[in-house]
Amino acid sequence: MDETQQTFCILEDQTGSYVQCLGDNQLQIVEYRKITENNYYHYILGKIQQRKKQSWLNNLMNKFMIESKNPKENEVLDTSSTIKIFQSFYESHSIPEEFTLRDISKYL
Repeated sequence: MDETQQTFCILEDQTGSYVQCLGDNQLQIVEYRKITENNYYHYILGKIQQRKKQSWLNNLMNKFMIESKNPKENEVLDTSSTIKIFQSFYESHSIPEEFTLRDISKYL
């Protein structure tokens, strides 16, 4: 992740499921897509009771024209949380239980 600009990162497994993040070197929004035999589910991940600067979230939404997904404040994660998610997905193809999953499949 780059400290001077917004960047994007994705990790996909053999099923087509993936985690992806958008942000800078301090704060990110992380999404998870789970592919099943007949369907897929798409989520924005969050943490309970985590507060971040609303202005950062507004700037990100405006820059990338995120409309239907409307990330919440608790869904703006710090880098250590994002690394934990990517590491868990890489090792076990799962998301740590401490993160919430908000289903946004109907918007995609």
